[in-house]
Amino acid sequence: MPDLKFTVRTNFDAAGLSGRDTTTYVKPDRKRVEESRRLVQQLWIGGPVASLRPPRLATITRCDLGRVFELNLDDREYTVKPIPKPLSAEEQKARAEELKSRVVQGGLQLQRPAQPNLLIEVSTKDTGERKQMFGYTARHVITAEKRTPLEGAVSVPQEQVTDGWYIDLDTSISCEPPGQAGALRFALLGGGRNGKIDYPTVKFVGQRETGFALATTRRDALFLPDGSRSERPPVSTIQVTNLSTAPLPTDLFDVPNGFREVRDFRRRPVMPWWGRALVSLHSIWLGFERALGRPFRRLPSRG
Repeated sequence: MPDLKFTVRTNFDAAGLSGRDTTTYVKPDRKRVEESRRLVQQLWIGGPVASLRPPRLATITRCDLGRVFELNLDDREYTVKPIPKPLSAEEQKARAEELKSRVVQGGLQLQRPAQPNLLIEVSTKDTGERKQMFGYTARHVITAEKRTPLEGAVSVPQEQVTDGWYIDLDTSISCEPPGQAGALRFALLGGGRNGKIDYPTVKFVGQRETGFALATTRRDALFLPDGSRSERPPVSTIQVTNLSTAPLPTDLFDVPNGFREVRDFRRRPVMPWWGRALVSLHSIWLGFERALGRPFRRLPSRG
């Protein structure tokens, strides 16, 4: 397996204001993933929007050392922990059974229905289209996940369609824990509304796509009571902006000199100074309004 480097840009909105950029470096038995996020937050309801600055993070996995190093690149701090061991077949079965019997969310124990009350159909279709991307032959695949509530379900009928281009490229390393079973991600369907969750049954149609995604666009749609379909703007897009197999330096997978080991480090974003100032001024303004018992009104102009 040659050395590998690729950068992925993920947008969570159509304008690209919120998202994540990750650059991954892979050598045999070691991996480094650098991440920088883009976040926006409305300062108050109806107020201006500020861009937040989360710290740049990196994760280094070293199979030869049996360790995972997490770094805050801005504050020059890091933590270290052993590589998680994959669950045995018995442990996976026990965890699945626990998820089926109960879900704890926000301290509230939620019981699942006795019978499945939500049908999830995951349909995968290879369009047959092919094109060259980064020297690989990419295939065009469309995956649709349709959720149909049955009797007693709290979810609403909806569909999620992912339109993507995929290649056969293994980016894993030997000590990387395998992904969780796909069905487990449906455990909290319904969001615990009214103390209830949905118990899904999943049906797969077509051969599931397991390749490396070079570009995807995900769109959501809700089905209204009259049977019509309400499309939403793209929820997220993923685009690989570069992919290289050039040799990588070995020290890229070491903790840089000058970094301080800590038990935990800052992960939350920092609001710019002008955003904090505006929030403070807005709070003062609201305090004046409450003191007067009514909001300020602009005086009518004379003449």
